[in-house]
Amino acid sequence: MLMTEDPQLGTTPTPFGPVTFIQIVGVCLEELQSAQQWNGLGVIDLIKSVPTAGGPWLITDMRRGETIFEIDPEMKEAVDDGIATEGSNLSGVSARCSYSKYEASTSSDQEEDEEVEQKESKAKKEKCPSSSNQSTDAARGGSRISRHSSMSVSHDRQSRMSFASETGASEPAELSQPKFFDSLHLTFNYEAGNLLPLALR
Repeated sequence: MLMTEDPQLGTTPTPFGPVTFIQIVGVCLEELQSAQQWNGLGVIDLIKSVPTAGGPWLITDMRRGETIFEIDPEMKEAVDDGIATEGSNLSGVSARCSYSKYEASTSSDQEEDEEVEQKESKAKKEKCPSSSNQSTDAARGGSRISRHSSMSVSHDRQSRMSFASETGASEPAELSQPKFFDSLHLTFNYEAGNLLPLALR
């Protein structure tokens, strides 16, 4: 879904200040991705110009099977031009990332790592057959030593605060001593991985 100012109700003055009515606009996946790559208002303006996609009142048809780009192929060019000239105004993404130290290893080390991981995976399945969605990271081209796996900013902040309150120190010793790695292996969730090239661009 995308959200925009209601085209009929707009903003209404009240004794307590102005009230803006917001309308939810249902969109197809490709339209949502275009809004992420460009901006939501641009895509909504395109939807307004297509009567079968919502028209000027942005009425969502839940049975609509075609995207605006299938209805009018020129819309895709308009989005591409907008991305090229204006860039994206995407301000945030729900992301999960972790990192691990990456070390080059020999092929024999790789085989040993894979064998150990296969045994661990088999043991996990035997212990808990329902947890088939849990898997270990396979070492591809090297071995990885996990560091701060799935660390979140809020968790890190809380751990620093709790450490400081218990010991009187400003932060844990391991955080005050910088570490340098020759290479890292970064892991992102699917959405963040898809939008990372956009953020870098």
